[in-house]
Amino acid sequence: PDLHAVPLEYERESGFFDLAYERVEIPEAGLALEAPISWPQLGLEPAWSPTGNGKQRIAVSWLNLTPTIKPEAILLPSRGLIVASTPIELDWGGGRQYLVKRYGGGGVGRGALAPTLSVEIHTIVVLTDGEARWAYDLHAVAPTSEELVALKPVYDRILRSSYLTTPRPD
Repeated sequence: PDLHAVPLEYERESGFFDLAYERVEIPEAGLALEAPISWPQLGLEPAWSPTGNGKQRIAVSWLNLTPTIKPEAILLPSRGLIVASTPIELDWGGGRQYLVKRYGGGGVGRGALAPTLSVEIHTIVVLTDGEARWAYDLHAVAPTSEELVALKPVYDRILRSSYLTTPRPD
């Protein structure tokens, strides 16, 4: 499915159309965003799931980068295939958005395909201040493409609402 053109019926069918949101600050990352009030947070991590089981989830990761590290090598799934990649601009920085299929171990028998474990959208933004670099990854994960498409309106709201609360994370 085209994840950049989500028809309104997906929002309505997903049950995510009339969600109420609250501002959430992530002080360690120097980031704030709006998350659905009714979605449970997954432990202490900045991650939320409509069902609470984490199979469908939207989360935030961040890290300090050394000059030679490419953020995609660390933030994207190791057993993932990048299906699409497009530039993206948020109010607080630019980056790339990746559509990734994450695969499990190899299938049984010759020519067998590895099972798809999840389909994911990752928006990676890298900020630089002199020699220091930080990478942020706002990502959505679901078992299937259809379930990811259902998450997309909430994911887009979280992306649009995100902003830096400090110039950089600690």
